[in-house]
Amino acid sequence: MDKLYTTGKHIIWIVKFEFMEYVDTLETAFCSGFSIDGTGLVMTCAQPFQKCQGKPSLVISARRLDENGIFHEAELVYQKPQWDVMLLKVKGISDTTFGKLVDDGSLYAGQPVFMISAAGELVASFLRGMVAFPCYHNADLPPDDGTTCADIVPNSWDSITKHRVMGDLCSLDGYRGLPIHPLLPIIQINSSIHAGSSHGCPIFNLMGEIVGMIIGLSDVVIGIHVSALRQVVQELEEKKNVISSATDPKP
Repeated sequence: MDKLYTTGKHIIWIVKFEFMEYVDTLETAFCSGFSIDGTGLVMTCAQPFQKCQGKPSLVISARRLDENGIFHEAELVYQKPQWDVMLLKVKGISDTTFGKLVDDGSLYAGQPVFMISAAGELVASFLRGMVAFPCYHNADLPPDDGTTCADIVPNSWDSITKHRVMGDLCSLDGYRGLPIHPLLPIIQINSSIHAGSSHGCPIFNLMGEIVGMIIGLSDVVIGIHVSALRQVVQELEEKKNVISSATDPKP
């Protein structure tokens, strides 16, 4: 447990968004993120960025949870707002310590999961939760069809999905009308985890592998299932390959 806590703190980042709300008013918003490779690539949730995107003088920066006061400049490299996932590049970072997305995303009801809070009041606290509804290894992923939770009327009385999806919670306070796809696979967690800037924190299993990412801490704690996180990383790689092919000199 101590190794999980120590390593986890080093891969978690506090992400800061600074922008001008009015002519002379500097606003600041925070969320969390985590390293997924050794070159400064950080995964986080997209909603905080969506709320300040287009604001004047927007600056994104990030610092490691275990490095007090040292914020590094960061830039957006890819985002999928309907899945509430965003990838940032923290400039000037080269580190071999980063999180591993679990190969087998199966989660059973009652399975313990862990999180290291980045919220102000509970910063760096090691928290434990329990999976409340089972998840399958390769959860079905939603199509890119523009549908959001605001477009549906959830009715859980009709049927039970084989794994939790965002649409199951669209009628609850805190999740109603979110611009997230209703078929996004999520992890429902029984926990006393606090909200604040912990949105974007990784969810760990007992082995220290990442099984999801926290995106909601209302009355029901939820995280995006790792199958969606893996797909976003794959899409970024495909985007890089397309750019590389387009810029390679022709023989």
